[in-house]
Amino acid sequence: SLLKLLLDNGYVPLVSPVAVSEELEPLNVDADRTAASIAGALKADKLILLTDVEGLILEDKVVNQLSVEDVESKLKKIGAGMITKVYAAQEALNNGVKEVIICSGIKETPISSALKHESGTVISR
Repeated sequence: SLLKLLLDNGYVPLVSPVAVSEELEPLNVDADRTAASIAGALKADKLILLTDVEGLILEDKVVNQLSVEDVESKLKKIGAGMITKVYAAQEALNNGVKEVIICSGIKETPISSALKHESGTVISR
């Protein structure tokens, strides 16, 4: 509700995935899973997960579009570096987000390109 209050009042909250355990030990929380959780709680239409590659790559090709059901059958083929992003995408979609886009954050205009479906992998229901 705090995030919603901030957004409703024109603020853009910055959320850090760093956390502290009950023993006050620093923890590094997965940023993609954190973003998925927040997007689901806010019932966001879209979640963009940025990475250093063009999107989900299978058999040396960027997959442009997948349904969340198709993801299940491809999990064994997805590399270790991308699997947490795919899990985050599944989590977001299961919590009400309509679409998750996994795309490169190092190319020019990554957000607008992703929103226009000009780049990356779109995973949806």
